[in-house]
Amino acid sequence: MANTPVQIVYGAPSQEERALVQDKLEYWYALFLKRVASGRKMSVERAHALDQGRIWSGDAALEQGLIDHLGGYLAALRRARQLAHLPANAEVLVAPRRPETLLDYVLSSSAQSANQAIRPALAGLRQVAQQALTLSYTQAGMPMALMPYTLTPP
Repeated sequence: MANTPVQIVYGAPSQEERALVQDKLEYWYALFLKRVASGRKMSVERAHALDQGRIWSGDAALEQGLIDHLGGYLAALRRARQLAHLPANAEVLVAPRRPETLLDYVLSSSAQSANQAIRPALAGLRQVAQQALTLSYTQAGMPMALMPYTLTPP
């Protein structure tokens, strides 16, 4: 198929694009339900009944059997170290490094398929950003010549 879901942001999606996105959403949701059901030792139907787009508080998730313990990142890190038989002060390496900004994400290898789809737009964006950066270094009201330049019709 020539069109990809990434291109939908540039205009109204066609029926074919809508169907493609719907199929992908249904596939990922079914996979999510299977993994929840397997991990929490419940039926897919029970996982679906609990999910349905809800966001559970920690207490409610614990009550429904969706989590084992209350706690945040540090509690999870402590437990992971215990399960891995590591000392409590073992160094943590997060890999791959998470993008910190939107630009980091767009340019990262983890966004490679999206990156391929928007590469032409990025080239133009890069040129505009370079020009804006050049302008930011100049003083207001001072004459300036930018070379090379391009003329575009109005």
